[in-house]
Amino acid sequence: MSDGAEEVAALKKAFGEAVVSASTVMAGLIARKAEEAIEGSNLLVKAAIKIDGKKLGSIATPYIISIVALAFAGKDINTENIENLVKSVGIKPNKIALNLSSSLDIGSSLAYVPAIIYLDLVKIKPDADKLMQLAKSIGIKPEMRQAEYVLNAYGEIKSSGQAYAGSLGEAAEFSSFIKSFSSFITKILMLELERTFENTEIREHLKELAPYLAALGVLIFTGRDSIGGKLNEEGIRNIVKAVGIEPEETLISYMKKMEYGNATNIVYIPALFLIISSGKAPDLDSLLRVSTVLDIPRDETRAGYIIMLYNQSHPDL
Repeated sequence: MSDGAEEVAALKKAFGEAVVSASTVMAGLIARKAEEAIEGSNLLVKAAIKIDGKKLGSIATPYIISIVALAFAGKDINTENIENLVKSVGIKPNKIALNLSSSLDIGSSLAYVPAIIYLDLVKIKPDADKLMQLAKSIGIKPEMRQAEYVLNAYGEIKSSGQAYAGSLGEAAEFSSFIKSFSSFITKILMLELERTFENTEIREHLKELAPYLAALGVLIFTGRDSIGGKLNEEGIRNIVKAVGIEPEETLISYMKKMEYGNATNIVYIPALFLIISSGKAPDLDSLLRVSTVLDIPRDETRAGYIIMLYNQSHPDL
């Protein structure tokens, strides 16, 4: 294998590992936050939410996935938005579950996971200040408490090799669901990674493009990769600037040719899993209905593509 080919293979491996790590750690973080909220609720709340023979975890799943959907869409996480989302999949809001999910202390925490991985990819040691700087560069309000929390959780997950605690208590009700969600995101992004590395122009400039492609990953995992169906070029510029790289327009032009703004937007995935969490099989109409609540531009082709890939992965449905 030539030196160039070895470099491409090494970068492809690093990006593949980054995709898996980001998806897995974000899912693990959601499970941890949910466990903390559930364990922190009082016995009266736990008893009241166990209705119709269902446990708290299964009742809470659509509400927690609603929070994830809002985070991926870059929307405010509040009671009103969560309520509107669960209504969009035909669930009559349960006030106790709604209050419980609203208490999940997610804030900006999900954004810090891809930020940590980005810093790793560009060989910069992550710390809370750098994470907040990256968050600010893409319009996310920096939160020191959340940055420090995610740094610690990320370190624990990476050192243990497990994203999910062995005993999640009530949270175990939806931990497998969160794992499935994480795996599907990984599948979609690995397909895009293959498409990227097959492109001759990208391969020829891969070393120079690596920080820009990694910046795109941060935008993808924060629901900011696309503006009106086009690549969020300014977001990429701001991220690379935040780590001291002066943007090169020629490199960004290579990425524009890949039409990432349409292909990589994964905001439909949490919307898809919200429908599934309600006990329904996803179809185009239901996915577009949820997407409308999230203010995602209507795109039947992209939504249909996500449903097709999901059905291929789950042929028993």
